[in-house]
Amino acid sequence: SGLSATVSGRTSAAGASAANSGSVAASPRLPSRAGDCPSLTTGVQRFGDVDVQLWAGSRGPGQPGPLLIYWHGTGSTAQEASAMLQDAFDMILASGGLIAAPVATSGRGRSPGADTWFDGDLEVIDQIVACAAAEQAIDPARIYTAGCSWGAVQAGVLALQRSEYVAAAMLNSGGTLDMLRASEPKHVPAIITAGFLDGFNPCA
Repeated sequence: SGLSATVSGRTSAAGASAANSGSVAASPRLPSRAGDCPSLTTGVQRFGDVDVQLWAGSRGPGQPGPLLIYWHGTGSTAQEASAMLQDAFDMILASGGLIAAPVATSGRGRSPGADTWFDGDLEVIDQIVACAAAEQAIDPARIYTAGCSWGAVQAGVLALQRSEYVAAAMLNSGGTLDMLRASEPKHVPAIITAGFLDGFNPCA
């Protein structure tokens, strides 16, 4: 199963039914924590052996917000998230959400291309999700991923290989280069865009 060009995903209310018959269940299967969790506050935090830039919005009690995992492109930095997401970046934080952007790869496993990211980096994301869920800092039904260029390729890998908890993906000049099967293949909603100005991963 590949990435579908739709944007319908899970409903945000815990235990509610899926938005449509093709979507993943509203109660996602979340990973278990592996070790201690860092502070989920704005700044660079360490998850295992990988630095992750976090931006944390202000939330009230019992009001968890969305989580967005952002992957930067080759030669860029985690700060790309704020420039690329623009209004969406502000909206996520205003709703009490959390944005997490790995600073660099763990270098473990296999790279989908350019050695910018590796599939071992998904374990870092598992820990971010597990820590945020354990602290009730996020709505588990609103976990998203996005990226640009090779970061978008990695976002596609995450969306497929962790489709049991990723609600939707936004891939800017990305996709997947391998024939990957979704870990939960019923529905993987995505918006996919591409352009000719990307020198690393241009539209073919």
